[in-house]
Amino acid sequence: MKKILSIAAVLLIAGSSILWSGCNKEFDAPPGPGDLPIVANTSIASLKALHTVSGQLDEVVDDIIISALVTANDKSGNLYKELFIEDSSGAIKLLLDASGLFASYPVGRRVYIYCKGLYISDENGLMVMGTRAVVSGTPTLQGILSSDISKYVKGGSINNPVNPTTVTLSQLGTGMQDPYIGRLIKLGGY
Repeated sequence: MKKILSIAAVLLIAGSSILWSGCNKEFDAPPGPGDLPIVANTSIASLKALHTVSGQLDEVVDDIIISALVTANDKSGNLYKELFIEDSSGAIKLLLDASGLFASYPVGRRVYIYCKGLYISDENGLMVMGTRAVVSGTPTLQGILSSDISKYVKGGSINNPVNPTTVTLSQLGTGMQDPYIGRLIKLGGY
């Protein structure tokens, strides 16, 4: 009888260790979203060049697609219903009529913007893109309606590195076409 109990105890311990070791498996994380098969045909600098008169609203009438990285969103609470996006040529502020944008558009996410039908304007030299609205008889720029965001903005890969561009104070300009306005920069050269 003791022999049977000893064998049963050994089997119970062996079975328990097998079960416990089976619970400690590490699973592969599912892959994040990848880049979409969308080809950008214009840079942000070329898009911004369509806007030349301060305060004017310029409609994008061509089939322009830009690809950019999100460099700032509303996660910290400093921005509201807007993203800053940039490519190697410059940056632009994108107005979206939705909150909690950081969940869908975290910093480092590649986005593709279908610009046709959107408008470009400026706020004190900062280039801004959104939709046109008329408020009290005056045309103004507003965020892309939440129901239309997916029509214009497509999210691509995430966790792309976002590194500031190092510039000197003398490189910074004040004009609407300045490639550093709205861009993530680091001042250097001291």
